[in-house]
Amino acid sequence: MQPLTTRLLPLALAALLAGCGSNVERETHVVLVEGGPDDTSLEQMVAMAERQGLVRFDAGGDIVPALARSWHVSDDGRSYIFRLEDGSWPDGSDIEAEDVAAALRATLADDENDLADMLGAIRDIRAMTDRVIEIRLNSPRPHFLQLLAQPALGVTHGDMPGGPFRRLEGNEGDGVLVGRLVPRPRSDEMVEQQVRIEADTVGDAIARFLANDVDMVTGGGFSSLPLAREASGLFGGPRLDPVHGLFGLVPVGDAPLFAGPEVRRALSDLIDRAALASDLGLPVASARANILDSNVGASPEPEDTRDIDERRDIARDLLQEAGLGGSIVRIALPDGPGSALLYARLAADWGTVGLLVERGEAEDATLALIDKVAPAQTAAWYLRQFRCDLRAICNEEADTLLAEARAASSASERAALLGRAAQLMDADRLFFSLGTPVRWSLVDQDMNGFTPNRFARHFPGALRRPSAASR
Repeated sequence: MQPLTTRLLPLALAALLAGCGSNVERETHVVLVEGGPDDTSLEQMVAMAERQGLVRFDAGGDIVPALARSWHVSDDGRSYIFRLEDGSWPDGSDIEAEDVAAALRATLADDENDLADMLGAIRDIRAMTDRVIEIRLNSPRPHFLQLLAQPALGVTHGDMPGGPFRRLEGNEGDGVLVGRLVPRPRSDEMVEQQVRIEADTVGDAIARFLANDVDMVTGGGFSSLPLAREASGLFGGPRLDPVHGLFGLVPVGDAPLFAGPEVRRALSDLIDRAALASDLGLPVASARANILDSNVGASPEPEDTRDIDERRDIARDLLQEAGLGGSIVRIALPDGPGSALLYARLAADWGTVGLLVERGEAEDATLALIDKVAPAQTAAWYLRQFRCDLRAICNEEADTLLAEARAASSASERAALLGRAAQLMDADRLFFSLGTPVRWSLVDQDMNGFTPNRFARHFPGALRRPSAASR
């Protein structure tokens, strides 16, 4: 079946935008948590509905066709050839390969695109025919399609989005209302699927969900997780996405306390990550000390056979030798009860060696929080967050290995270089990893298409399946 975007004729689209010419399914109402961990704005979430690239994620986080109906990857992993669907832009003009290629090239040239750094292996994007695009890479990237499916690489034609939904004007209510035409199951009838997307504070969003005013609240993180859990008896609890990524603290500025790797290692060894996971109501398995996790084939950490008293003695001695006893640690954390739990855990663990832990603003903090979901299953994304051009404390040898990995001619060579870089970064404790990120949603039981997934991407069109026609 062709993607709906390419099957919407201009006449049918005009009827949709006018709000007529189709049966309208019950509106789906989604609320995005304001100030969530991914800093997703309302417009970015709307863009997930209005824009799509060559491929996209389905409800389960797997790659499915979008503007491209099919693709072929060369044996050496350096050439991706996409065949486009036959279809039209909203103005009725044909979707052609050169238009899509030009849009992708422009996106990659945008310095504000968060994925631009991860797509540095792209050598060229070219239209081979009116319907075929080739993307050539300098070196193989096994999970390249996961990057292409990210909403940030959604294609536009001028100011016209190329996604399945269109913004509907003249409708009452808050937020943004989008719609599309979809076939009703067991029928030739087309129905209009409408989704209203808005943003609200986490407290108000939860209250509205409990009052049955909205169908779904999404975009929550660890700091607001206890709020969602408090009402769990009323609606079955928050739905957690099985995400992977980075959740922990990184030194900022030139604080003497974090200047030496020995002290950083000693302080990292004092954090009771299992207790933190328990405090947040998460599986102990979600806690980890290393940068990489199981998502990218990281080796399990060796068991630390030292008891906590021995680790505290080592930390105290190092702090005294360096003249850092009684130092103040200021941590920038978001608001919310989950952050209070994290702060209390660190204050307790580091307080045992005489450090004073305080919460501070970003401008005067000595530790900043990183809470990001990995956009693809690649170790490079994790490690490149700690390059010397981004962080005050880094490892130059690891930086060199990252550069060599980007130019590696084979996947095995690349994996070996990245593995060595990870070892150096972990040995230096450039990052106080606390575990796995948390992403939660509150979902009404009527949202029969919602599926937790590893990227926490929930396409608005997949949340509720259209009702079947009566037989």
